[in-house]
Amino acid sequence: LDTVPGMAHPSVSKVVQAVSSIPTPILNKKDLARQLVQEKGIDPAIAAWMTTNLTPSKTTTNNNKGYDFTFDMNVVQSILNDFPNQNFMKMISDCVHPPNNNNNNNNTKMHIVIAGKNNDWTDDILNDIQDIKEEAPNPDMLQTHTLPNAGHWVHVDDINGLMKTIEAEYE
Repeated sequence: LDTVPGMAHPSVSKVVQAVSSIPTPILNKKDLARQLVQEKGIDPAIAAWMTTNLTPSKTTTNNNKGYDFTFDMNVVQSILNDFPNQNFMKMISDCVHPPNNNNNNNNTKMHIVIAGKNNDWTDDILNDIQDIKEEAPNPDMLQTHTLPNAGHWVHVDDINGLMKTIEAEYE
């Protein structure tokens, strides 16, 4: 997935809020998708993806076991609430400039894949990443790869480009 360092996209909160409001157990996967799209205004592709996050319920309602989410919504909400407090640029910088570490012996490499169709990659963010890269003791420690035809779902939108990027690291 293409995720831009910084604030969580507002659509994430909308999906978490919508999913949190769905009572469980869920009758079936089609019912979840219908509720998310028709009642909560969630994009059909995201609603379909959410059906992959279901597991058979251990609770029986009206002789129907149904489904529960595979994840704990309280944990998801906690992570989402904490997201603005995270400093991902510092994390990226620390990977190539570890605090209290001899950078001459650091073999750490970080690859950032940028979805070219994602407008959230602002010039400021890209410049910050470039500054971190230029300050790295070894220019290979931080590499960026742009997939011009990919959006958030890089593995779906440009699987060939993503695989070429990954394979190139192992050559």
